Amino acid sequence: MQWFYQLRLNTKLVSTFLIVAALTLILGAYAYVQIDKISGMLSSTYNDRLIPIRDLGEVKSYQIQNYRRLYVAVALNEAESIADQKEKIALDKKNSDELFATYKKTLLAPEEAQLIPVFEQQYSKVNAATDKTLELLAAGQHAEAIHLMRTETKPQFDQMLVTLQNLIKINTDVADQTNKASEAITASISKTMIIMMLCAFALAIVIGLWITRLIVKQIGGEPALVVDTLKKISEGDLTVQIQLRPNDQSSLLFNTQQMVSKLTSVMGEVSDTANALASASEEVSASAQSLSQNASEQAASVEQTSAAVEEISSTVSQNSDNARVTDGMASKSSNDAVEGGEAVKETVAAMRQIAKKIGIVDDIAYQTNLLALNAAIEAARAGEHGKGFAVVAAEVRKLAERSQIAAQEISEVASSSVTLAERAGTLLDQMVPAIRKTADLVQEISAASREQTNGLDQINSAVGQLANTTQMNAAASEQLSSTSEEMSAQAIQLQEMIRFFRLNNAAHKRVLPSKQNVARSSVGGGRVSMLDSGHDAVDEANFSRF
Repeated sequence: MQWFYQLRLNTKLVSTFLIVAALTLILGAYAYVQIDKISGMLSSTYNDRLIPIRDLGEVKSYQIQNYRRLYVAVALNEAESIADQKEKIALDKKNSDELFATYKKTLLAPEEAQLIPVFEQQYSKVNAATDKTLELLAAGQHAEAIHLMRTETKPQFDQMLVTLQNLIKINTDVADQTNKASEAITASISKTMIIMMLCAFALAIVIGLWITRLIVKQIGGEPALVVDTLKKISEGDLTVQIQLRPNDQSSLLFNTQQMVSKLTSVMGEVSDTANALASASEEVSASAQSLSQNASEQAASVEQTSAAVEEISSTVSQNSDNARVTDGMASKSSNDAVEGGEAVKETVAAMRQIAKKIGIVDDIAYQTNLLALNAAIEAARAGEHGKGFAVVAAEVRKLAERSQIAAQEISEVASSSVTLAERAGTLLDQMVPAIRKTADLVQEISAASREQTNGLDQINSAVGQLANTTQMNAAASEQLSSTSEEMSAQAIQLQEMIRFFRLNNAAHKRVLPSKQNVARSSVGGGRVSMLDSGHDAVDEANFSRF
């Protein structure tokens, strides 16, 4: 029965009611079955016995009435009376047939089943004799009708009445037997019902007392005592004295006593924890305030750094733009120098061609001079006839000399120009690599400036994120400060709530808040340090969960 002790209280009570209800149901079912049986017997007695007795009695009455009508018809021997009696006899015969047909449909006893064919045969003979007697009367044969009535109709009628009476007696006997059986069953049901009710009553009392004892044992005492004890505990009185029964280690009162003891201990621990929590919240509040101040200063420094980085980024960007412009100019100068070198080379080639052409002119002037000299000689030979030709030859010679001198001067100038042009070409050839090197360096400077710009952009973005993080830290520190203040208020509220409980003297000393020297947070160099307080550090493992 250990399993029954472990059931809930409502389950035990419901089980008791279910057992009583089951006993009542069994008793009611038995009574219903027996009453239904008696009802069936009474219904059978009425439908299969009383109604047949009534119907057979009416059939008997109809047959006696018909015999009397036949007797009246024979006695009066009048045509009108005979016709009237014949009509009434036919009507009663029809009613008798209907009643007997209804009777045959009921539940028949074996004796009835044997007598019915006999009755039907006798009934047919009586009807046949009656009809024949009426026919003789209608034919005017009065004497023959009287003789037939005395010799056939009357004996057959008497036999039929005897058989009909036997059928009535059989139904009466069966009805009497059924009545006696129902009386016996009723008496048996009454005795059985009384016994079952007494047993159910006794069993209900035993189960009720047993369940009551179990409930009281499970509670540990009277329910009123338990209610009063729990009421005092709910009012915060943990000094209540609970009287337990001997060897009681599992009842509600026993567990209530254990709860009071544990609750008293827990309240002491909670009080110590609340005091430590209040002290810790003050330290956290001071640290949060210092952290908030440092975060604000750091945010200002980050903003200054961000502004400086933006200025540097602007300068580097401008340098990058200048480098790109310088790179373009250097590239253009390099191309111009290359083109100038090519032009100088072409000029040198042209000067050399000019020098060659001037040499040809010089040769022509020299030959012209020789020709003029030859002409002068020939003119001198001619005498007077050659004077004019000699003058012309002299002029031509002068022109040839002047042309030769000019050609020599031009040749010298051309030679000097070729030398200068070659030197200029050499200098340009030397300048082109330097210009290209300068262009390459400018391109490298431009690329470095772009990389510096990208790096400064990343630094600027990082500084922006750092500024946002610093602001978030400042907001979080302010929220932490607010939370610590709220935690301190809740710790004080918890202490006030703990004072709601009335404890014994030993536990009361633990519940009283102890004076603790809380060291305030000190700020130095932007760092917050928390000094050890007058109590042990708060450890979550010291919390008792209930």
